[in-house]
Amino acid sequence: MWQLVGIGSNIAPAENIGLALQHLLRRHRTLIVSSAQWTRPRGMQSDLDFINMAMLLPRTSDEQDLKRQFNALETALGRDRTDPMSKVANRPLDLDILAAMDLQAPLPQLDEPPYIMVTIRELLDFVRQSPQPRRAPAAPAVFAVAGTTVGERPLVLHWSDNPGSIRASTDVSVFGEPP
Repeated sequence: MWQLVGIGSNIAPAENIGLALQHLLRRHRTLIVSSAQWTRPRGMQSDLDFINMAMLLPRTSDEQDLKRQFNALETALGRDRTDPMSKVANRPLDLDILAAMDLQAPLPQLDEPPYIMVTIRELLDFVRQSPQPRRAPAAPAVFAVAGTTVGERPLVLHWSDNPGSIRASTDVSVFGEPP
């Protein structure tokens, strides 16, 4: 089983999403990420654009434990979760658990905005090796994660302890099924 996650940021977004992906890779070893898209803020007053993407990570803990991990990571990167306006405030990181997924099962019904759904569909087409994969709109947000370029297209990312780096591939069969 995999966990489908939305990830976004509008405060130093490339840097903060890069740091979050590194942290998650060290913990979960493998992530599958969509392309990253620049999006305008919705439901909040801000001039700061977001970078948004979807990712799959191996489901190694229950949803409550994963939510605690995500909240701790958001806080470590500077999000003030005690602020009653935090839902509509600029944020260095936002990690949302969207669904637990068997990758061959149909996409569950999700109530997510179109800019997230396009990255989710792109990600699932990539994982399922669709002969005609959907792609997110042009002009992706591209950034580096430990020297690896991320955001241009879907990738499988794997943490390597030796030498403490990230391996990336466009071949989903490279890293196999989650533990």
